[in-house]
Amino acid sequence: MMSLNLSEADAEPFVPVPASDTPCTPTDSDVLCGRGGGINTHPGNETYRHYVERRKRIYLTARFKREKRLIAETIVKEIRNQNPPGRFLLRDGKDGPWLDIGDIKARDKTSQALRENAPKVRKQMEAENAARKEEERKLGELAHRDSDDANRNAQAKAIADREGAHGTQPAPVHAAQGQQQHQPHEQGWGYHYGPPPPRLMGQYSSSASSGNSNGSPQQQQQQQQQQQQQKRRQL
Repeated sequence: MMSLNLSEADAEPFVPVPASDTPCTPTDSDVLCGRGGGINTHPGNETYRHYVERRKRIYLTARFKREKRLIAETIVKEIRNQNPPGRFLLRDGKDGPWLDIGDIKARDKTSQALRENAPKVRKQMEAENAARKEEERKLGELAHRDSDDANRNAQAKAIADREGAHGTQPAPVHAAQGQQQHQPHEQGWGYHYGPPPPRLMGQYSSSASSGNSNGSPQQQQQQQQQQQQQKRRQL
């Protein structure tokens, strides 16, 4: 949407051209006032409607009468500043000459043209504003969702990096060592997977050696009884 620079409008003051009774011959730069198919298709009128449509929304959103007046005056000056200069002409009677109506009436005519179809234009503006806000809302949600995903990914990566930096790698197990650890030991230790602890090894070795040298208590008692019987026989 175009915006009206009021400072530029004030820099070139509006000096209204007075109305004239001098007959004129319309040119392509002139704006013909009135009704009819020939007037609507006149080149100057098409240019004029383009200027009006370009500033209609600015005019409808202006809050002060001074702003609206400056917008209308700007369009009048644009018509006047063409090459050749444009005029606002009105036919005097049905078949009379074309006369310049002057800038005051031209400004009033322009203000009226800017107000045409105002309700329809306002509805279009409201619909466009609502669509733009909805699009901004969706973009905002999308940006927020992308930001959340990025934060979650960054946190997950940081956790993975931290665990990778402080974690320990399990020692590799050779095939032969794995087989040895999983074979049951039946000789002396029962079905125990793996050799006994060193402290138990000492106990087992000491008990075995003592058993071989002295025997069990029953065997010792029998030996003593045999020795006593032999002594009695000798006596």
